[in-house]
Amino acid sequence: MKYIPYITVLTILLSAGCAKQETMVEQHPAIPENAVSFSGTLRGEWQPAAPDTRTSYEDKETSVSVNWLEGDQVGIFCNVEEVQTAANFGYATTQAGATTAFTALSTKDIVLWNSETALHDFYAYYPYAETADGTTADFKAVPVTLPAVQEYDEAAPMAHLAENGFIYGSATGQDWETVGDGSVPLEFRHLFPLIEVRLTADRFAVVDAITFRCENADEKVSLDEGATVDLTTGTLSCDNATGTPQTSLQGGLTALMNKPVSAYMLLSPGHAGQKFFVDVTIGESEYKEVKELTVPEGGLQGGTTYIVNVDLAVNESDAEPVTDLSANGTANSYYVTIPGTLYSFDATVKGNGEELYALEETSIEPKSLLVLWYTCLQTSSEPWARNEPILVETLTLGPDGRAYFKTPVAFVPGNVVIVALDKELDYDDVTADEATRVISEANILWSWNLVVAEGYDPMAAENQYDKGGYTFMSRDLGAVIDPEDAVLGGTTNMYALAGTAGNCYQWGRKDPFPAFPCYDSGKDGGLSFTPAYTLIPALDRGTVPADGTGRPAYNQIFGNKAESISVDVGGNTYNTTAEFVQEQTRNPHIWLKMWNIPGDDRAELWGGGNAGVKTIHDPCPPGYMVMTKAAWNALTDNQTTTQAVIVDHRRGILLDGSCYFPVYGNIPYRTKDGICQGDRGCFNHTSNGGRTGLWTSEMTAVSFYGGGKNPGDAAVFTTVDNPDLFGGCSVRCIRQTAGPAVSGGSVVDLDRENW
Repeated sequence: MKYIPYITVLTILLSAGCAKQETMVEQHPAIPENAVSFSGTLRGEWQPAAPDTRTSYEDKETSVSVNWLEGDQVGIFCNVEEVQTAANFGYATTQAGATTAFTALSTKDIVLWNSETALHDFYAYYPYAETADGTTADFKAVPVTLPAVQEYDEAAPMAHLAENGFIYGSATGQDWETVGDGSVPLEFRHLFPLIEVRLTADRFAVVDAITFRCENADEKVSLDEGATVDLTTGTLSCDNATGTPQTSLQGGLTALMNKPVSAYMLLSPGHAGQKFFVDVTIGESEYKEVKELTVPEGGLQGGTTYIVNVDLAVNESDAEPVTDLSANGTANSYYVTIPGTLYSFDATVKGNGEELYALEETSIEPKSLLVLWYTCLQTSSEPWARNEPILVETLTLGPDGRAYFKTPVAFVPGNVVIVALDKELDYDDVTADEATRVISEANILWSWNLVVAEGYDPMAAENQYDKGGYTFMSRDLGAVIDPEDAVLGGTTNMYALAGTAGNCYQWGRKDPFPAFPCYDSGKDGGLSFTPAYTLIPALDRGTVPADGTGRPAYNQIFGNKAESISVDVGGNTYNTTAEFVQEQTRNPHIWLKMWNIPGDDRAELWGGGNAGVKTIHDPCPPGYMVMTKAAWNALTDNQTTTQAVIVDHRRGILLDGSCYFPVYGNIPYRTKDGICQGDRGCFNHTSNGGRTGLWTSEMTAVSFYGGGKNPGDAAVFTTVDNPDLFGGCSVRCIRQTAGPAVSGGSVVDLDRENW
């Protein structure tokens, strides 16, 4: 399937306007025995244009579906043997869906069967407009309007269709004897044609208006007053109507670079042979006649979608401003911090582009970019939230080789992994081995992690911690909030608090795995219980309840049982570091089952052989690198442990009263029964102080440990010089500036050029 972005969601709920009127449905203590029951079915789509319209318009691949919402109000007429027995009686839907039942709005206006055998013709329309005297209403001349300006809302991009649309229905030749206690089936149709403008721009831009304008000033494209519709035929009469020769869709529609974006508007039917133009407004700039069309013979038909493809060359001055994440250097991670903002980074360079060893070239030529997976900050598991930290449909590979994307106006903290492919593929084009989850349709050339954390600038002084000549980032890599941000309603929310933990990394790999989603329960620990969403069907592990207690989440890339986790099934099959690098590059979503990394040059993956030098596999953002062992020694100062204590919420360690180290998550693996295998798949001692686990660039695992202790108690420093590289730890980044060697470390004197 194609990934359908929010801008082109093809479901319209008839919700606005009439559905939300304050008119209340009266309680009916006694409904007359001869009251008519109604059900209504929408011909639930604007059908694609007929083949004979292809001279000017294109067929649409799918149709626009429509559903009732509970409370939508319709007007109903009844005609019996040329006598109108019910005129514009108000009824409301009783449920949502394509088909619904109706109930009368008032006890005094209930449609009745005139006799058991007489044939009754019923007519209805939406949206309901109450008349002062219902008996004077005429089902052959129901007033109808269509505004010249239709308002676009980015949060609900098709809501204006429900607000401005008009549908009509009928059920003729009905009699009580045949229908009995059943419902008269009203079938509704659309009066207006639907125009879908597929706008493709050469730059990102915020479009303020798209106008569909008729060259003939006498044409009534919009309808103000005087227009009526005959419900028996759907014929629109505009002879005595006022209106304008154009209609505009106004609002902040984002035009994407080299990607079509759909904008929908309603027009009055007809206009056979008339010439139309499409105009676009961006700020103060008017782009006139960017498209010219002639309506085919037969005119625009109600209930039909007409597609207009528009290519727009945007003036540089009208283009949306771009925030360049790689302006101060390329990297494997970038911090995205502002809502409603267009970002970009250089997608032609691996990591920082610095070639320190001959494992591979650092330049790439991607053909497409996709979101591999994303997580978002959680505050509850019922259900797990699924909110996109970036507007996925805006992710674009520009002709300049840069990745472009936007953040939503309502900021969503989380992590996003973007992959560059060597083929031009969409999400549903990607194939993968069903057992191993190795992608087979294309090669992943490189990947990047976006840490989406509102207002967090790693280079700002308030987000840094200085000690022993080193500058540390105040958060673990991938953390999206600080502990104080997890206090909701006066109480620390243990789901939100997990957003302080950052990502989980295997040593030497640039790509993250998400940490655990909650600090409250061992059952929520480990990757197998973390909601991490993918848009790639071939990698979708679906939804599997963990062990009866796990909370299901849909479209999971990692699954939530041990057998569903994507783990390298071969395990340690690499003969050289280069083979390991190739495997991790092409499969950033697979946990590599290596007990050790082969090759004499393995230490150079994170610069361990050149301590203080950032490599292309370093996961830290621009200006930062993985903490060295010397930096750890400076941090802990080789003194007593009293400076590191258990925090009040017992979910981490506080150093010097200001630098927070959260409890960490480990390898994403559990038994089939969901039982934790030692440290594999669990976070450690969350109820009593816990353990922080951190990598250094020299393949050393270090940690603070405070198991069994109370808030304020001291935490112990630990170091493991030969850790299990199958495991996972957090990463704390340090600034790329020279610091002094500290006793016990491995830093040597280097030229400042190398830092």
